[in-house]
Amino acid sequence: MDKGSISTFRSKLDDTLGCHDLTDHEAVNNLIKSQILQSSSSDFGGNLEDVVETRAKEVSTLLEMLRSASSTNLSSNMLDRNWNIKQDTEEFRVMYREGPIGTPFHELLVEGFVDGPLDVLLCVSWEAILYKEWWPDISFPPFKVLSSDCVKRVRIGEQVSLVRMKLPWPLSAREALVHYFALEYFENDLMVVLLNSLPDSNNGNRSGYGFTWEGIPDPKNAIRIGVAGGLALLKLDANRTYFRTVARVDPKLDWLPPSLINFISRQIVGSGFKLFKKAIESISKGNDKFSKYIKDPLYERIRKALYATDDESKKLAESESGDPEFRQLTEIDEDDEEENQNLNLESPSDSNKSVEKKTPSSISPQVTQALETLDNVISMLQEHRFDIEKWKTNTNKEETSHSEVSANQNSSDPSSTGANLLIREQGIDESSLSNVRSSSLAAKCHQNGVGKTSAKGKWVKSAMAVAFLPSCFRREVTS
Repeated sequence: MDKGSISTFRSKLDDTLGCHDLTDHEAVNNLIKSQILQSSSSDFGGNLEDVVETRAKEVSTLLEMLRSASSTNLSSNMLDRNWNIKQDTEEFRVMYREGPIGTPFHELLVEGFVDGPLDVLLCVSWEAILYKEWWPDISFPPFKVLSSDCVKRVRIGEQVSLVRMKLPWPLSAREALVHYFALEYFENDLMVVLLNSLPDSNNGNRSGYGFTWEGIPDPKNAIRIGVAGGLALLKLDANRTYFRTVARVDPKLDWLPPSLINFISRQIVGSGFKLFKKAIESISKGNDKFSKYIKDPLYERIRKALYATDDESKKLAESESGDPEFRQLTEIDEDDEEENQNLNLESPSDSNKSVEKKTPSSISPQVTQALETLDNVISMLQEHRFDIEKWKTNTNKEETSHSEVSANQNSSDPSSTGANLLIREQGIDESSLSNVRSSSLAAKCHQNGVGKTSAKGKWVKSAMAVAFLPSCFRREVTS
């Protein structure tokens, strides 16, 4: 896959993120409200309007962060803080920038495409308990996931997870209590996932979330960091998805060494992307560690909305193309039907009907006369059942009286010369017979609705058997 294709995927995501439904605050508000009502039970906790307004502000902020990496923004140089490209490959790109001036934030963005359906990518990204299965486990310098788990499932498409990381010395362990919220925008094959850290019980306002805080742990033996960001997943086709992930992190450090920034943006993200792809392949192959999670209603809803049509089309294509011979016959039948419509002919319903009854009005009088002449010849041959010995004697006399050229032409079929002699004895002109043969073949083909593509079909063979008299005559007199 060349970079031009990646640019096309990136532009497609930029266009989707820039549509009216995702740029207008009221439209975003309506999308979120509709989804919360769809996913919530009757005992929704909290004030619905407050929850929707809080979530709409967070999602709008995330969308702005995602749009900041669009080609238009990167080329305009109008941003106060420009992205610095840390890594750019044929499959993904990593960028970094410092947070707003006067804040402790650092921002990291990763985007690229993966061969896998959108629901599988979301499963690997969403299920915190699976992070240890694919996240890089680096011993030196130490950088790995110590623990990760979902501590509260709010509703379909919303949960709270706790992730704890081990960092290089002299940094102590860090953890993040993250609120996950999935926004479905199936009209444009898009999923947006909000990933924001929750405030501690003693620090921050916990209202406006729409769920109780029971079961959510307080910090223990680790420094809890702040995270604001999320990801966008765009379906490209049935087995390819483009993603863009952005995070604004407060690592709880007065100063972050550039070497650590480079280590994370290059080594950690590069290794993580490869392991991320392997995890997606494992789910596709039915890995037991992942298979039970992909059955969650969240992913079922995505498959039904985005891939139901693809599955139906695939099954239909397989049924239509399963047998090559069936496929060829189908094409021939379609061509024959088209020929019949163009010629205004009907297929024969009874093979025992006479030629006069089956001849349509669109056949010219010349062809009709040729068919009548052919019938006369066949009738005469059936009435005069000559003795085979007499026929052979006449054949020998005829062969000695012909020129060498004629003899060579007829030597390939002994019955042909005898047939010509008998035809002349009955007063039939040979040139007329030649016209009859060719005309009758064409007439039989048109009469029986045989197209060019089915010239090897049984109707053509029947027409040829009737038209070529010498062979028919030989079978008749020796029967």
